[in-house]
Amino acid sequence: MRKRRVAAGAISRAGLLAAAGTVLSGCLYANAGVTTFSVETVAMTEPAPAQRSFDLRPSGAEIQYARETLRSVFRRRDGERSQSFLAGYPDGYALCIRSAGKYALIVFQRRIYESQISQAADDTVILHRPNETEACRPVDDWTKA
Repeated sequence: MRKRRVAAGAISRAGLLAAAGTVLSGCLYANAGVTTFSVETVAMTEPAPAQRSFDLRPSGAEIQYARETLRSVFRRRDGERSQSFLAGYPDGYALCIRSAGKYALIVFQRRIYESQISQAADDTVILHRPNETEACRPVDDWTKA
């Protein structure tokens, strides 16, 4: 019962101090102990870049991933992939593949450089509906996958 009263008192004191304009930072533990810490904010000297700057060419592992995806999605037919990622794609690093007039869009959440990717770590999204792959139609730099 004493622990509840101590915790309630600490919370009410923190609420009164916060209402008075005093900023508190810390943690209230279940055993009624209070640990405080300071928070330091640092102003950014440079503004955040408006666009991500990255190499638009896929790595060898990403090319291999696109090749295997093409064989899987288009049932082992030969196809092509875009030579570079789509510039300005908002959801990640998008690479187009196509075969027999059909398109698919591979969206990598992050760049891949190692050849082995565990199934748990594979967060790549593959889109193949016509409305999802519209961004691939104007691409003109295709190469054999």
